Amino acid sequence: MCEDESYIKEIFKGIGNVQAIKFIHIDKQENIYNRQKHMALVRLSSLEEALNGAALLHGKEVMGRKINVSFTKSKLC
Repeated sequence: MCEDESYIKEIFKGIGNVQAIKFIHIDKQENIYNRQKHMALVRLSSLEEALNGAALLHGKEVMGRKINVSFTKSKLC
């Protein structure tokens, strides 16, 4: 993912109200796939929006790559 909040908000447009976004990068030494990983944690305003977003976006292609959508207990702030 790119570190562009407006791009992330555009992806979720019509799905839910984005409350917060946090970008995470994992260097290749830290994961078993030997490559960089880029993630965006997105908090929506309700559980219903989050469930709908996961159902609509999981496995979809964004920026030429399929994305995985899952839930986390990580805090964004």
